[in-house]
Amino acid sequence: MPLVIARHLRYAWLEYLDARDAIAFDRTFSSASLGWINLFLDLADDLNEGKVDVSNQTPKLDIRWVPNPDNPREKGLIARPKGAHRRFLERWIVNPGVNRARAANEPPPASGSASTLTAGADATDVCDLLAISGHGAIGEVWGNEVDAIDVAGAFEDHINEPASGRLKYLLVPTCGNCGDFTADKWLPALQKRQPLHGVLGYSGNYTGDREGAASMRAFGDVMKKIPMLTVLVGWSRGNDGLPWGAVVHDAAARNDTVERWHSAAGLPPLPPGSTPRAFDSNSFPKGTEIVIGIRAMDLHWIHEDGTVIDRTNNRATSSSPAAHRFLSPGARGALRLRNNHGNFQKGARIAIRCVWVRPTKPPMSFDTLLDFDAPLLQSGASAPPAIEFVPDKGDATKRNGLIVTAPSSDTDVITLGYRVKGTALAAYTPIDDGITGFFFFRVLPPGFLIPLHTSTDAAFLK
Repeated sequence: MPLVIARHLRYAWLEYLDARDAIAFDRTFSSASLGWINLFLDLADDLNEGKVDVSNQTPKLDIRWVPNPDNPREKGLIARPKGAHRRFLERWIVNPGVNRARAANEPPPASGSASTLTAGADATDVCDLLAISGHGAIGEVWGNEVDAIDVAGAFEDHINEPASGRLKYLLVPTCGNCGDFTADKWLPALQKRQPLHGVLGYSGNYTGDREGAASMRAFGDVMKKIPMLTVLVGWSRGNDGLPWGAVVHDAAARNDTVERWHSAAGLPPLPPGSTPRAFDSNSFPKGTEIVIGIRAMDLHWIHEDGTVIDRTNNRATSSSPAAHRFLSPGARGALRLRNNHGNFQKGARIAIRCVWVRPTKPPMSFDTLLDFDAPLLQSGASAPPAIEFVPDKGDATKRNGLIVTAPSSDTDVITLGYRVKGTALAAYTPIDDGITGFFFFRVLPPGFLIPLHTSTDAAFLK
């Protein structure tokens, strides 16, 4: 049965790395038979196959027709942001709109363009689906240390800002951003006043080059040929054989068909009681519950000056270089574990896994990153905690896990002092962006079988 298009839907793609998946998506979804229109088409043309956005960005956001390196005649209209655009985009993606004309009493911009990207009520149109692609983990997407965006964090930061409600699905083609360990990061986006219906992505490794391009074409082909399928089923079929993942409201997983999305009424509102669930090839079609109370324990990197390293200061920015905090060879610091539900019980064993985020996902090892020397081992308790190292499941030579045993029941904080090894940079060599990647933690409190907290306090080594 062919897809009946009562209304066209809008989309946009922000690309931080290889653009081949973005180009394939744009060329596939721009077809008349799929009923989608690129939001960036509403912006005025420049003289170099680009589009002019006048949202006062410095430098201007690069939006242009990008050629496929495998087939230069095939081009996709995408945006390629830089770190300077992060603040604007983290607000824009919550209500990604465009204003095709400025108010009559506003002076025209120097470029002469009358169109601009906007997250406000002045939008003349808004994305129904937004895609953001690059490297990824813990709800973030990036190309390098500076060119990055905290996608999940943006929805949390701007959760109370008004939105049109048009944006229903977020597509995040990156590694691991829709796996079990990251599912909780998307709860603000799916539980705000005008909630997303779902986030589509990958639970494991994602290659955004030719493989990514093939999966985007397959996704579009499924949606065109079988419109009675739900969006979630279409995503799973389009990525058959790949480690796809999704965080979708249970009602949307049942009811959001492609043909409904294109109907005059659009997708039905989420009914009261609908809850987000995590899906992948193993849990499909029922999905798994996203555990509430994930913040039972918090684990933080503490800089040697006492500052908590978090997403507000862990990346270098031109606007606030003095605030940048990172791991550097020879520097002291601490891991601070806090029990948010009261004091630790004496003898409680808390498992911690450190993850080194790199394109190839190799395991890290505490042996080549940190020294937990006895004089540096401290605790908020009356006695120091005991720690034991745990090897990686796939590489026994890499001890990337810790088991911390609470020494007493008189504190809710355990602090492990460390010194960054002087040879750490040799063990974790930079890639083409000049940095070594970053390190974050997964925490397994006593009595649980899966990690209940993924730390957003990722720290770069440099």
